[in-house]
Amino acid sequence: MMPFVRVLLGALIALVTLGASVFFYGFLAAWSPFPQTWWIHHMSWVTFASVALTVVPCVVVLGLILSKVYKQYPVRSAFVSTTIALLVAFAGSFTDPQHLASGIGWTFGYFGPFLVGPPLVVLLLHRLRSNNRQSGP
Repeated sequence: MMPFVRVLLGALIALVTLGASVFFYGFLAAWSPFPQTWWIHHMSWVTFASVALTVVPCVVVLGLILSKVYKQYPVRSAFVSTTIALLVAFAGSFTDPQHLASGIGWTFGYFGPFLVGPPLVVLLLHRLRSNNRQSGP
């Protein structure tokens, strides 16, 4: 399969995973595991924890999937795929000048981890695989 097609496939997978993360965040906002008193007194901490509970598993799963998709230049390809997916997903908030500031504040919780996380997971898996091959019998 051509590398360009693999990158587009990875971007589509990243876009679906990002959508799943937002979907699960909506469920977590409705059925929160945190007590109501925490929401009243520590709303920023509860919001951060809710985003972390939905983003981190999706980033790890995306990294695991992308490590299987790419054979050549896996970290670079994963970074390009997630960049394309994030630009497509948040294109509306970056092009509307009235919502640019609030869009950047809201999307930073997703943009940063999804941009850096999957390539980092792919890099870690690639390093673990290469170390296991060198320490053979």
